[in-house]
Amino acid sequence: MKASLQHFIVIQLLATLWLLGGTCQFIHAQSASPQQLMYRSYVSGEMAHWRKALEQLSAVNAKSPTFDTLFEEALGRYGYAGYCIEHKQKEDARAHMDAGWPLVEMLAKQWPQSGKTSALQGAYYELEMALSPYQAAWYGWKLVSASRRSMALSPTDAYCLTERALYLWHAPAMAGGDREQALKRYGQAVAAFEKAHQQRHWYYLHTLTLWAGACETADQSAQANRIYLKIIAHEPHFKRISEVIYPRFLQNQQTPSSLTR
Repeated sequence: MKASLQHFIVIQLLATLWLLGGTCQFIHAQSASPQQLMYRSYVSGEMAHWRKALEQLSAVNAKSPTFDTLFEEALGRYGYAGYCIEHKQKEDARAHMDAGWPLVEMLAKQWPQSGKTSALQGAYYELEMALSPYQAAWYGWKLVSASRRSMALSPTDAYCLTERALYLWHAPAMAGGDREQALKRYGQAVAAFEKAHQQRHWYYLHTLTLWAGACETADQSAQANRIYLKIIAHEPHFKRISEVIYPRFLQNQQTPSSLTR
């Protein structure tokens, strides 16, 4: 009888702890900032957090928009649209782009000398090219202008440096593309994020991921390996890296010595 009572108490205690844990997680999710929600979503791949963040930012921007809230919502919609494109959800991507463009235009109107705004315009042009390939030439030249302008206005900003690296990596040589310079810009962007203590922003992880992938493509295996390990050390719960990209990277290395080149 005594053993049965003890067993019952243990079960009740575990059930209570489980309920409390769930309640704490719910409270934490409710009190999380949009930036925290998007970071959590980027790490876990659960896009419900991202949608919640966009709802919060949209509500704020409907009442009292600031540069930061407008930029974060516009950047968040860009990120979500990119996710939709990757997962063949073109209509959803279009919806987020259509919701994001007015925010970008508001930023450009109110803060015309912001390099981050120009870089964000360039990012949107990139996605427009992905959604409408037949208009690639039109958006391509707009992207050239936006990329150059962002660097002229904010040459040391982390976000601008990442977008510039993306441009340099993918643009043809005739339009100023330079992969060696792109790798350099990625490194500068990561350093700028860290100097500003912005390592808990989803775009910091995004930049590291892009940098590692670029190094891998450029046959700089040792550097790519160091960056992948840096990502895992910083955020071990980042499933996309720890469970998919990094294991695939290791499998593609023919010999262990390739990581020490």
